[in-house]
Amino acid sequence: MYLISVILFLILAIAYIFISCGAVMPFDFVSLLSILLLVIPIMASCGLWKDFLAGLSFSIRKACPADKTELMRARTSVVMLRSLIILSGALTTLLSIIALLRHLDDPALLGPNLVVALLSLSYAIIAGILLLPVQIRLQLLIDDCV
Repeated sequence: MYLISVILFLILAIAYIFISCGAVMPFDFVSLLSILLLVIPIMASCGLWKDFLAGLSFSIRKACPADKTELMRARTSVVMLRSLIILSGALTTLLSIIALLRHLDDPALLGPNLVVALLSLSYAIIAGILLLPVQIRLQLLIDDCV
């Protein structure tokens, strides 16, 4: 069910972008890369990357897949990843807005630069929304697997 809701969400988001922006699909690889380059090393240095991957697999299974300690570590890693993604998206947005303010003398560049600045925040919010059901599923597994 989760996969169906994710697919429907992505279809609706892409349809909205096509309706509001025309045939141009706004995608900024640099914003996405900057978010990932902030998040992945921090998760790896904390030792929670493997726990996050395990949490993804735990959230798909129907039965209690592991002991309570592993489930709690997986939930902690998902909570941390969601927080890191949203904070790194906000930081990337702020840095992009600072760069935008340096070029206020050229009004033609304001619109495209503002779109790029806000895309990183929208990527972070979308990722946070997509990880929320995983976090809740892990919490339910923790509560059920006592």
